[in-house]
Amino acid sequence: NPQSLESARDAAVSHFGLGNALLRAGRLDEALAGLRRAEEINVERMRVFPNEMQPPLDLANVKHALGDLLVQRGKYEEGVPALRKALELRRPNLQATPGDGSLLWRQTTTYHSLGQALEKARDRAGARAALEQALDGFTRLRKMGPLRKEDEGTPAVIQARLAKL
Repeated sequence: NPQSLESARDAAVSHFGLGNALLRAGRLDEALAGLRRAEEINVERMRVFPNEMQPPLDLANVKHALGDLLVQRGKYEEGVPALRKALELRRPNLQATPGDGSLLWRQTTTYHSLGQALEKARDRAGARAALEQALDGFTRLRKMGPLRKEDEGTPAVIQARLAKL
């Protein structure tokens, strides 16, 4: 029913927002708990509402945040699969709507995070492949319009990283 779908989404969004706020505040254990709860709710949403498009996208955002946090804590064996899952969850929607700049930006930044994580985990080939995907994404985003101010220097940073790999 639409009301339970909406309330489940509200709960997932609340836990995701709380996890991100705690992350910004440096409260990593609590952030991890909030993001894990958002993950659980979104997995359940996908099970109960298999035909809805939004739950996989919401779960992808949670997986990206979780992956970044786990990598930040040195837990590459958990963080890298979370980032890969985020990419996988977004792929069908990205293929269906290739002109969606917001979705492309999320996928591009996830590839960038994955590349950085693999570089830290000393997987040079994997890092190179992910960073090349990120650079390609930023090139495609530039064709759609100007990059976000905070992303303007990112392609040059990625190119410098690639030169070192």
